[in-house]
Amino acid sequence: MVTMNDFLERVRAEHDAEVAKGLHDQDCEHSTSEGFLLCHCSKRRREAEGRTALPTLSWNYPTCTGCWEEVSHDGDSFRCQRCKVSWSSDATDGDTADHFDDDYGDISRCPECQRRGCTRSDHGRVNV
Repeated sequence: MVTMNDFLERVRAEHDAEVAKGLHDQDCEHSTSEGFLLCHCSKRRREAEGRTALPTLSWNYPTCTGCWEEVSHDGDSFRCQRCKVSWSSDATDGDTADHFDDDYGDISRCPECQRRGCTRSDHGRVNV
């Protein structure tokens, strides 16, 4: 069980580490002895740097690690046009692509009928 003294000691240590990193200024309001654990140091630093407007979040589509280009989404799946691969819509970081979009199996010409993808079982049928 954590006591209040344990908690305050941990907060004091964390604050001391932040002070050592230069994240607090001489006007820091933080005082564990008075029980005041908040300060405006980061606010003063941000305003001094001229950052007063709220930043926006930039949400990007994932990138394909085959070519490092951003993928597109067609409503059903993510797709890399350059690498010709697809991932399902619920894919997450590090997932391997589901399949190559340009893998059509054997599409070489049949030496007998010159059709692509012929299984030879079609030979001999009329109107093939």
